[in-house]
Amino acid sequence: MKDKIGRIFLGMGIGLLLLLCTGTMKRDIAKTDFFVGKYCGVVLFEQDDVTIQCHKSCIRVVKIGNKVSFYFRHNIPTLAEIELVQEDGGPMINRDAIETNFIRLNHAKLEVLFTIGAKSYTVYARSE
Repeated sequence: MKDKIGRIFLGMGIGLLLLLCTGTMKRDIAKTDFFVGKYCGVVLFEQDDVTIQCHKSCIRVVKIGNKVSFYFRHNIPTLAEIELVQEDGGPMINRDAIETNFIRLNHAKLEVLFTIGAKSYTVYARSE
């Protein structure tokens, strides 16, 4: 009997945890002041004569207010405190974006085609 009750509570706990996790994954990033997420996909970094290309890499995304930082693996430098804004309910995008230089972020995917100084980042990743 104790074993059955324990299993019931364990099942309810796991169900509640899944419900909470799923709810936070679908929330609108633009409407929260704090967000931490993990996106995995293709990453290309170029600087001078250095090229780092990863077909399966993960990026940690941290948003505090309107500033977002992107932490890469494989010795790729961090993109820190980039200001993103949301327009017309779409994905968040960097304030000075143009077709050939942008960062686009929503709860499902991260797209980067961005150059800052001599550093060039290209990313297409999905949320995990």
